[in-house]
Formats: sequence, structure tokens, C-alpha cells
Amino acid sequence: MSKIWKKIIPIPLWVSVVLDNANIIVSWPKWTLILPLHHTLTLTIHQGRCSLSFIGTDLESTAIWWTTRSLLKNAIIWVSSGYTKTLLILGVWYTARLEGSHLVLSLWFSHPVHFPIPQFITIDVEKDSKGNPLLTVSGLDKCLVWKVSADIRNLKRPEPYKGKGIRYLWEVVKMKAWKSSKK
Repeated sequence: MSKIWKKIIPIPLWVSVVLDNANIIVSWPKWTLILPLHHTLTLTIHQGRCSLSFIGTDLESTAIWWTTRSLLKNAIIWVSSGYTKTLLILGVWYTARLEGSHLVLSLWFSHPVHFPIPQFITIDVEKDSKGNPLLTVSGLDKCLVWKVSADIRNLKRPEPYKGKGIRYLWEVVKMKAWKSSKK
């Protein structure tokens, strides 16, 4: 059985973790996240490290302990560095540009696609070495960054014959062979 939930969580120097009544406040000069602390859990903060312990023996308390530890660790990462996903747009005449609070994509449809950028998300448009557009989606909330990246990717998924479309930078598309005619 995994013992990750018993591990001590390191706190970076620029992040502060404070226990206030039944809430854990994780803050950095720009951002603050508040996590609820269950009544069966106790938080110990000592010399740049924090740990959670619980009072109880039932399975529900253990599950809450595991979940709260994961949320606390993710909150420290969110506040200190945030999350990013990079998307690569491959295809002839496929372009991307920012216009105010919208991402405008030209994906060889009859019209340009206007994608509204949600609050707390930043999107940067760059070019890779071959001239293909690179979209970098970043933000504090891991779920929101992943959702926005998936929504952008679903506008034009990579097709299996030529590989055109929007894909994650690390994604490998399995290419199919072209159909051959019988002679």
C-alpha cells in the first residue's frame, strides 16, 4: 500500500501556509488559495515543511486525509509556479492570433473560430522552428488549464492520414497508410 499520504510536504521560501480556524491559507504575493480543513485532521507547520495527521480509524477519515494532502500539495504548486500545457497547430494555412480576450484560429473552415479565453487563464501564441503556431495555455487552476487545452484541441483534432490539426506538444499521432487501389 502506498504511503505517499504520510510524506511531509516541502514549502518553498516564497510561499506561506497558515492555519486559520478550519481553513488552510496558501498564499504568495500575487495569489491566495483557501482550502477547508476537515475536523478530523490536524495540520503541523514546522521550518518550511508541513504535514497532516488525522484522528480516527474509519476509512472515510483516511480518504479525507489522502485527498486533503493532495489538494494541499497541488495548492502549493499552483501558487508557486502554476500549470502550463503547450499545443502545436500543424497544417498548411493554419494560424492563431490573440484579439483582446479571444483566441482567433484559422483552421481551414469557412470562417475563423473565435475561442473566448476564460478568466485566470493566459494564452501565448508563438512560432516553433518550422513556423507552426505554438499555443501555451497557463494558469493557476490545474483543472481549468487542462479543460481549456482540451477544448482548443477538440476544435480540430489531429487526423490520422496527414497529421494535420491541433495536438499537444508531446502527443504522437499514429499515422495510417493511404488506401491503395487494386490493379
